[in-house]
Amino acid sequence: MIVEKKTIYSIIISNFFSGIADVLFAPILLNYLASNNVSGWIIALVTVLEYLPRIFSPIISKIISNRNLKRVLQTSVFIRFACYLLISLLIFFYIEKGLFIGCIFIIIILNFISDVLGSFYFLNQTIINKTNISNDNITKVSSSLFLTSNLGIFIAYSIAPVLQKFLMMEHICLINALLFLVPLMQLKFIKNSKNNVESTNKKNVTLNSWNIDKVILYPIIFTFLLNLFIGNPNFIITKYASQFNLSIVKSISLFSSLYLIGTVISSSYFSISKRKIPFIWGLTFSYINLGILYFSFLFSQSAISVVIYLSIGILMGILQPALNNIFYLNSDENNISYYFSICSLCNSTGSIIAPFLIQFIMSVLNYTNSIYLIALYYLILTFIALYSKKYLT
Repeated sequence: MIVEKKTIYSIIISNFFSGIADVLFAPILLNYLASNNVSGWIIALVTVLEYLPRIFSPIISKIISNRNLKRVLQTSVFIRFACYLLISLLIFFYIEKGLFIGCIFIIIILNFISDVLGSFYFLNQTIINKTNISNDNITKVSSSLFLTSNLGIFIAYSIAPVLQKFLMMEHICLINALLFLVPLMQLKFIKNSKNNVESTNKKNVTLNSWNIDKVILYPIIFTFLLNLFIGNPNFIITKYASQFNLSIVKSISLFSSLYLIGTVISSSYFSISKRKIPFIWGLTFSYINLGILYFSFLFSQSAISVVIYLSIGILMGILQPALNNIFYLNSDENNISYYFSICSLCNSTGSIIAPFLIQFIMSVLNYTNSIYLIALYYLILTFIALYSKKYLT
C-alpha cells in the first residue's frame, strides 16, 4: 500500500509538470508570430498542429508495442526536453540574424514533435497507471490526474504573460525544457510495464479490428458528438465576440479561465470524495449545459455567461474522469492505451472538423439561426443519451 501511494504521488507530480510544460510555450509562440506580422496561414497551421498529434500518437504506440514501456516513456520525455532546448538555442543564436522564416518553420516542427510525443506519453501513461494502481484507487487517481493536468495548464496560461513581460522568449523556452526533467525523474520511481498487444484477455482490442465492447464504444461515440461543436471553443468564441463587437482576446481568456477553474473545482472534489457520479448523468447535464451555452451566444456577455462558462468546466471535470474510469475498469494493461487512443482520435477529429462545420452552417444560415440549430442539436442528443443509458453506465 505504501509503495502504491509513492507510485501514485510520482504519477500525479509527473502529470502536473507535464501539464505545465505541454502548453507554456504555445501562447508565447502565437503572440510572437502575431506581433511580427507572420502570415495568418502560418498561425492557423500552428493552431491546427495542436490537435494532429493525437492522430499520430496511436500509430507510434502500435510501432513500439512489446518494448520496455518505462524506458520508451523516459526517452520520449527526454526528446521533448531536447526539442525545447534546441528551440531556445535556435532563438538565441539565429532567429534575429536574417534566418527568421527558416527558424520559424524549424521551431514549428520541433514544437509539433514535442506535441506528438506528449500525446503519446499520455496514452501510454495509462498502461503505467493500470499496472501500478489498484481498481479500488483508480477512480480517485483518475480524478486527481485530470485535476493536476488542468491545474498545470491553468498555471501555464496564467504565468505565460508574466514570464513574457520579464523574460526573453529563449529564456521562457529554456524554462519549458527544464520542466520536462521533473516527469523524467519521477518515472524512475514507477514500476515498469510492457505495451503488449498480444493479449489473451477477453476485453482485448486492436485499432485494426475495432472490436470494442459496447460499454466502451458508446461513451466514445457520445463524447465525440459532444465534442463536435465545442471541441475547438476558440473558434465559436471568436465568432460570438465578432457578432457583438467584443474583444476577442478577452472573450477567449474569460471562457478559458472560467472553464479551467470549473474543471479544477469539480475534479478537486471528486479526487478527495468517495462519491461517484455515473457517466450518463455527467453526459446528460453536459449536453443540456452546452445547449444553454449556445443559446447564450444570442446575447452579449453578462453575469449569466460567467455562470455558464464555469458550469461547463465543472461538468467536464465530472465527465472526463468518469469516462477515464470506464476505460480503466473495463480493460487491462494490454488494451487500455488503445481505448484512450481511439477516444483521443475521435475527439481530435471533432476538434479539427468543428471550425469548418460551424463556418459552413453559418454560411448557409445566418448567425442567429445557426445558434438555434446547434442548441437544438444538443437538446436532441440529451434524449438520445437517456434512451441509450444502459450502455452509458
